Amino acid sequence: MHVHDLRAINVFGIGAAVVGFAGLCITTQALRETYAVPSSATRRCVLASMLFVMSVDLIITALGCLVTLLDMQIAGGARG
Repeated sequence: MHVHDLRAINVFGIGAAVVGFAGLCITTQALRETYAVPSSATRRCVLASMLFVMSVDLIITALGCLVTLLDMQIAGGARG
């Protein structure tokens, strides 16, 4: 695949994967910071919500990678 072969769907997939990965990184840092708070019911709620956000970011990353890889395979960009 050459640089000029990037179609809009590839750019979308790569962008979605990068945004999802950035969300994972930010959520991981937020999770680390919640451990500085003493244990309480509020902390458990925050941890649960952060884990939900992290799972959504992971799905976004996986779907972005999948879109890019499938389009490369369909378009014949992945030759082996």
